[in-house]
Amino acid sequence: MFLARGGTFRLDHSFNAADPATLRYPGGTAGQQGELVTYGYNGLGQLNSVSGSGVSYVSSTTYNATSTGAQCDAAVS
Repeated sequence: MFLARGGTFRLDHSFNAADPATLRYPGGTAGQQGELVTYGYNGLGQLNSVSGSGVSYVSSTTYNATSTGAQCDAAVS
């Protein structure tokens, strides 16, 4: 939790190498829980999906090697 002007906001997160990472955003000024967002990764550890509260924010990704590193193209819903 962190304290901000106007109330207390709660931010929860979890990460386990075997499971998707999650982040629960603040839901109000009285410490309520907000949207739970789940981040999915492919076998190389690259982000490949983002979803929350029945919504798919990123449904798939494609990574390509470039001269400056990796380029990610995301299918945003």
